[in-house]
Amino acid sequence: MITFDKYGNLIPYDVVESSLREFEKHFVEEIRNSKHRSQLFNAYTDYIQKLNKIIGNDYFQWVNGSFVTKALKPNDIDVVSFIDHRIVEKHETELKFFFYPLSKSVHYVDAYIVKTYSAEHLKYKLFKSDNLYWMHQFLKTRPNRAGRQLNKGFIKIDMRHEKL
Repeated sequence: MITFDKYGNLIPYDVVESSLREFEKHFVEEIRNSKHRSQLFNAYTDYIQKLNKIIGNDYFQWVNGSFVTKALKPNDIDVVSFIDHRIVEKHETELKFFFYPLSKSVHYVDAYIVKTYSAEHLKYKLFKSDNLYWMHQFLKTRPNRAGRQLNKGFIKIDMRHEKL
Protein backbone atom coordinates (compact mmCIF):
# COMPACT_ATOMS: atom_id res chain seq x y z
CA MET A 1 0.00 0.00 0.00
CA ILE A 2 1.23 3.46 -0.88
CA THR A 3 0.83 6.22 1.71
CA PHE A 4 1.95 9.82 2.10
CA ASP A 5 3.06 12.06 4.95
CA LYS A 6 1.47 15.43 5.74
CA TYR A 7 3.66 17.11 3.09
CA GLY A 8 2.50 14.75 0.33
CA ASN A 9 5.76 12.78 0.29
CA LEU A 10 5.85 9.02 0.00
CA ILE A 11 6.27 7.00 3.20
CA PRO A 12 8.04 5.01 4.45
CA TYR A 13 11.14 7.10 3.77
CA ASP A 14 12.78 4.28 1.87
CA VAL A 15 12.49 2.23 -1.31
CA VAL A 16 8.81 1.32 -1.79
CA GLU A 17 8.25 -1.63 -4.11
CA SER A 18 5.29 -1.31 -6.44
CA SER A 19 3.81 -2.82 -9.56
CA LEU A 20 3.26 -0.57 -12.56
CA ARG A 21 -0.50 -1.00 -12.09
CA GLU A 22 -0.35 0.05 -8.43
CA PHE A 23 1.88 2.98 -9.42
CA GLU A 24 -0.72 4.15 -11.95
CA LYS A 25 -3.55 3.71 -9.45
CA HIS A 26 -1.92 5.83 -6.72
CA PHE A 27 -0.16 8.48 -8.81
CA VAL A 28 -2.64 8.97 -11.66
CA GLU A 29 -6.12 7.62 -10.96
CA GLU A 30 -6.41 8.66 -7.30
CA ILE A 31 -5.28 12.25 -7.85
CA ARG A 32 -8.03 14.63 -8.96
CA ASN A 33 -7.70 16.53 -12.21
CA SER A 34 -4.95 14.16 -13.26
CA LYS A 35 -5.15 14.64 -17.04
CA HIS A 36 -1.61 16.03 -16.95
CA ARG A 37 -0.45 13.10 -14.80
CA SER A 38 -2.17 10.70 -17.18
CA GLN A 39 -0.28 12.20 -20.13
CA LEU A 40 3.03 11.86 -18.27
CA PHE A 41 2.22 8.29 -17.26
CA ASN A 42 1.34 7.38 -20.86
CA ALA A 43 4.66 8.84 -22.02
CA TYR A 44 6.41 6.82 -19.30
CA THR A 45 4.75 3.53 -20.31
CA ASP A 46 5.61 4.27 -23.94
CA TYR A 47 9.22 4.81 -22.81
CA ILE A 48 9.18 1.43 -21.01
CA GLN A 49 7.69 -0.39 -24.00
CA LYS A 50 10.31 1.02 -26.37
CA LEU A 51 13.11 0.27 -23.91
CA ASN A 52 11.85 -3.30 -23.48
CA LYS A 53 11.90 -3.82 -27.27
CA ILE A 54 15.63 -3.12 -27.20
CA ILE A 55 16.81 -4.77 -23.98
CA GLY A 56 14.00 -7.05 -22.77
CA ASN A 57 12.54 -6.69 -19.28
CA ASP A 58 15.32 -8.01 -17.02
CA TYR A 59 15.88 -4.78 -15.09
CA PHE A 60 14.33 -2.60 -12.42
CA GLN A 61 13.64 1.10 -12.10
CA TRP A 62 13.63 3.62 -9.30
CA VAL A 63 10.96 6.24 -9.92
CA ASN A 64 11.04 9.60 -8.16
CA GLY A 65 10.49 13.31 -8.46
CA SER A 66 7.38 15.44 -8.12
CA PHE A 67 5.36 12.73 -9.89
CA VAL A 68 5.84 10.51 -6.82
CA THR A 69 4.10 13.08 -4.59
CA LYS A 70 0.60 14.52 -4.42
CA ALA A 71 1.66 17.50 -6.59
CA LEU A 72 -1.09 18.24 -9.13
CA LYS A 73 1.16 19.22 -12.05
CA PRO A 74 4.52 17.46 -11.83
CA ASN A 75 7.07 18.49 -14.45
CA ASP A 76 8.05 14.98 -15.49
CA ILE A 77 8.80 11.51 -14.18
CA ASP A 78 12.32 10.90 -12.86
CA VAL A 79 13.58 7.37 -13.56
CA VAL A 80 16.79 5.45 -13.01
CA SER A 81 16.98 2.09 -14.77
CA PHE A 82 19.35 -0.50 -13.32
CA ILE A 83 20.45 -2.70 -16.22
CA ASP A 84 23.12 -5.39 -16.53
CA HIS A 85 26.31 -3.83 -17.92
CA ARG A 86 26.54 -6.41 -20.74
CA ILE A 87 23.11 -5.44 -22.03
CA VAL A 88 23.91 -1.70 -21.83
CA GLU A 89 27.22 -2.17 -23.64
CA LYS A 90 25.61 -4.32 -26.34
CA HIS A 91 22.91 -1.71 -27.07
CA GLU A 92 24.83 1.49 -26.32
CA THR A 93 23.89 3.24 -29.56
CA GLU A 94 20.14 2.60 -29.27
CA LEU A 95 20.09 3.45 -25.57
CA LYS A 96 21.23 7.06 -26.07
CA PHE A 97 17.55 8.00 -26.48
CA PHE A 98 16.72 6.45 -23.11
CA PHE A 99 18.73 8.67 -20.79
CA TYR A 100 18.95 12.41 -20.20
CA PRO A 101 18.88 14.73 -22.12
CA LEU A 102 17.36 12.84 -25.09
CA SER A 103 15.01 10.83 -22.87
CA LYS A 104 13.38 14.06 -21.74
CA SER A 105 13.01 15.62 -25.18
CA VAL A 106 11.93 12.37 -26.90
CA HIS A 107 9.94 10.59 -24.15
CA TYR A 108 9.21 13.32 -21.53
CA VAL A 109 11.02 11.16 -18.97
CA ASP A 110 14.03 12.46 -17.00
CA ALA A 111 15.87 9.15 -17.20
CA TYR A 112 19.27 7.76 -16.31
CA ILE A 113 20.81 4.32 -16.67
CA VAL A 114 23.00 2.62 -14.09
CA LYS A 115 25.05 -0.36 -15.22
CA THR A 116 24.80 -3.23 -12.76
CA TYR A 117 27.68 -5.59 -12.00
CA SER A 118 27.87 -8.79 -9.98
CA ALA A 119 29.73 -8.72 -6.64
CA GLU A 120 32.65 -10.58 -8.25
CA HIS A 121 33.10 -8.08 -11.08
CA LEU A 122 35.99 -5.58 -10.99
CA LYS A 123 33.53 -2.70 -11.48
CA TYR A 124 31.16 -3.75 -8.70
CA LYS A 125 32.32 -0.83 -6.54
CA LEU A 126 31.34 1.54 -9.34
CA PHE A 127 27.84 0.08 -9.33
CA LYS A 128 27.61 0.38 -5.52
CA SER A 129 28.79 3.98 -5.75
CA ASP A 130 26.15 4.81 -8.40
CA ASN A 131 23.53 3.04 -6.30
CA LEU A 132 24.41 5.12 -3.22
CA TYR A 133 24.45 8.34 -5.24
CA TRP A 134 20.89 7.80 -6.49
CA MET A 135 19.71 6.61 -3.09
CA HIS A 136 21.03 9.86 -1.60
CA GLN A 137 19.36 11.92 -4.35
CA PHE A 138 15.99 10.19 -4.00
CA LEU A 139 15.52 9.99 -0.22
CA LYS A 140 15.36 13.77 0.36
CA THR A 141 13.43 16.62 -1.23
CA ARG A 142 15.17 19.59 -2.76
CA PRO A 143 15.90 22.26 -0.16
CA ASN A 144 12.91 24.49 0.56
CA ARG A 145 13.16 28.28 0.99
CA ALA A 146 14.48 27.78 4.51
CA GLY A 147 17.13 25.39 3.18
CA ARG A 148 15.45 22.40 4.81
CA GLN A 149 15.23 19.05 3.05
CA LEU A 150 12.42 16.67 3.91
CA ASN A 151 12.64 12.90 4.01
CA LYS A 152 10.69 10.97 1.40
CA GLY A 153 10.42 7.57 -0.16
CA PHE A 154 10.59 6.55 -3.79
CA ILE A 155 9.21 3.75 -5.95
CA LYS A 156 10.95 0.62 -7.22
CA ILE A 157 9.34 -1.27 -10.11
CA ASP A 158 10.80 -4.63 -11.13
CA MET A 159 10.14 -4.86 -14.86
CA ARG A 160 10.52 -8.65 -14.86
CA HIS A 161 7.05 -8.84 -13.28
CA GLU A 162 5.34 -6.35 -15.59
CA LYS A 163 3.30 -7.06 -18.69
CA LEU A 164 2.88 -4.15 -21.09
